[in-house]
Amino acid sequence: MRWNIIAECVGEDGQRSTITLGTIERLATSTTSENLGVNLQESKQIANRLQDTVVKQQLQEHCEQRRKCLTCGKQRPVKDFRRRRLDTVLGTVRLRVPRYRCCQCRSGTQVWSPISEVLSGRVTPELRHLQVSLVRSANFVSQGCGSAPNAPPTDGREYVNEAFSCLTERIKQLAG
Repeated sequence: MRWNIIAECVGEDGQRSTITLGTIERLATSTTSENLGVNLQESKQIANRLQDTVVKQQLQEHCEQRRKCLTCGKQRPVKDFRRRRLDTVLGTVRLRVPRYRCCQCRSGTQVWSPISEVLSGRVTPELRHLQVSLVRSANFVSQGCGSAPNAPPTDGREYVNEAFSCLTERIKQLAG
């Protein structure tokens, strides 16, 4: 048996596109408890491919919509493309994002990337929240790290860095 996992995107204009996220094959004659159903590795690959596809398509649409100058309505010229990495709960998405020059009417900034409106960092808020929650749930006192770090700032970076440093030092001490 073979299962093809296919995702279909229907754009706002009604245009449809499909992508194969993965294929799962099982021989009916060799079914065992180990190969029954979808295993963790297969599901991770499918979820990661879905995340990759959705993020890239969303950001492509976002960039296309923002390319039009708000003052004169003309398309801004592309200056170049930059590579960005976005860490999500479902894996890392590698992006190639445009930067636009200012329009001929000279409104706006010299060089501008519409991705900066959406991505303030390289980690999604969902992943950052899970990282902070994981660190908070660790019992620092019983691990020999002293008291728990202070409450996190709005993005949690300092809190996570302090907590990971503490845990890293404790692991080094235990490894001795």
